[in-house]
Amino acid sequence: MTNSEIELKANKLLSDFCNHKKQEILTPIPVIDILEYLGYDIDFRNDGIYEDKSILGGVIPKNKIVELNEILTENEGRLNFTVAHEIGHIILHLSDNSQNVMYRDHKNCKDEIEEKNKKKIEIEADKFASYLLMPSNIIKNTFFKSYKKPVNLSKFSIRNLFFRKSKKQKAFNVASKICEIGNFSNVSKTAIVNRLIGLQLIRGIPFQSNTIKRR
Repeated sequence: MTNSEIELKANKLLSDFCNHKKQEILTPIPVIDILEYLGYDIDFRNDGIYEDKSILGGVIPKNKIVELNEILTENEGRLNFTVAHEIGHIILHLSDNSQNVMYRDHKNCKDEIEEKNKKKIEIEADKFASYLLMPSNIIKNTFFKSYKKPVNLSKFSIRNLFFRKSKKQKAFNVASKICEIGNFSNVSKTAIVNRLIGLQLIRGIPFQSNTIKRR
């Protein structure tokens, strides 16, 4: 599935949800409400396989349940991204004849499904989550309220002589501004940075890994 096809499906779901609610598409995107709109309930777990903190969640289509590891309650951004990721599995990978399929999502993308296919569908679900939580038009409109053109973090300026910051610090400063102006209160700064990189609004830095900080 191409990126444009995945984004189209994410946008359609968001549009259908907002039409159902008779409301505009506004941020923060309420992914938990969208999951309920799809007929799924959430079950937070800390027992069984969820004693392993690297297992974040799973979809159980037959019971219309998305299981989530309780550790996610410590990190709102990762919680919402994981919910959006599971919605991605529901929309992209489940069909009427897949009611016995169960997805278990590990932080490092490891589970029972054949590894080659697993990696592919996990990447697709992650992309879907990004498109759903951070719609392109809203991100772009927000970005260009503060910047006239894409930010090249590799570009040297006299200002760099006085305010020495790493590319990562600069990228997260941009992300913080986008979060505030665009009201992306339920998304991590790392997710915003990666979305900006994907849209080529930030250049000169690679995609950032998104890890959970544990107590």
